[in-house]
Amino acid sequence: MYNEIKWLLSGDDLMQRNMTIDIMRVMGLLLIILAHVNPPGILFQFRTFDVPMMIFVSGVSYYLSKASNVSFATYSLSRFQRLVFPVWAFLIMFFFVLYVFKPLKFMDLLTVNNITSTFLLDGFGYVWIIKVFLIISILSPFYAYCIKNLNGYLTTLLALLVLLLSLCIFVFTSEDYPGDRYSFLNDVILPTISYGAVFILGYKFLTYNKIQILFAFFVFLAAFITYVIYNYLAHEVVYGPQVYKYPPTLYYISYSVVMTIVIFYAIEKYLPAARLPSILFSMSSNTIWIYLWHIPVVEYFYRYNPSVNFIIKYVFAVSVATILALMQKKIISKFFSKYRIMKVIFTG
Repeated sequence: MYNEIKWLLSGDDLMQRNMTIDIMRVMGLLLIILAHVNPPGILFQFRTFDVPMMIFVSGVSYYLSKASNVSFATYSLSRFQRLVFPVWAFLIMFFFVLYVFKPLKFMDLLTVNNITSTFLLDGFGYVWIIKVFLIISILSPFYAYCIKNLNGYLTTLLALLVLLLSLCIFVFTSEDYPGDRYSFLNDVILPTISYGAVFILGYKFLTYNKIQILFAFFVFLAAFITYVIYNYLAHEVVYGPQVYKYPPTLYYISYSVVMTIVIFYAIEKYLPAARLPSILFSMSSNTIWIYLWHIPVVEYFYRYNPSVNFIIKYVFAVSVATILALMQKKIISKFFSKYRIMKVIFTG
């Protein structure tokens, strides 16, 4: 596969593609954080393509890597360490601080049920996304295998069919699964199917020619517009895509794919690497810890100062989280560089 990639991409093209991935990864992170500071409704709806864009980027990254040549067990263990160990380390620190200092408005989090479920990537609202990334990462070899012989047109149509399958499962079976079975359907099965469709688009996207890119764009734009028209005719209202995010279904994913393709094209065309600040690439290589460190910041505002303007909360959350993550990386690199497990957990 690596030889195939080198044939497709010259040195400059490969650098541009890596830069595009970095920008999109940081954009996805920033949009996710934006959702947690209560922006205005229109902005909240607009930015809702954040998670699918991150999944799309993971597909592109998987294609550019040689991960498909690694054994499934080795790859799965690596992804588990990279995604789950940092979360567990953060949660240990987070709950320990709450236990020691006992801030009044945070005490509802210090229950056995909440702590246990959070370590299982459930419960506390911020960790569900890690579960999604973990599932998609572990299944990446399977997704890649399923489409390795498909061209761009067939990959796009397969993704659409998979999303239609996800929609049908949700519409026709969700009421038949009460309680925990309903949660498993919404939290695991449907995200695996829907976000898997996004992953395969990302995985194949660098092999698309211009016509195939336009084909994918207009297929999902048509699906999105059709859904808008249906909502208006059936319910006399146009719902925003965020309404269909939990679980992710066709309307939400179609909007997200359209936005992701637009952003991918815009970055490739208008943002040469030489003009970008180095902080962007530092953030791209530390996204998980920036995400984790933003949690106590936005939770503080939510619990103690919810009326603060969302822009102030956003700037503060991004700045503090980025500074802490980069400082943490420097400390680990300076004092613990010999310990691989420390680098795996506390950098990246």
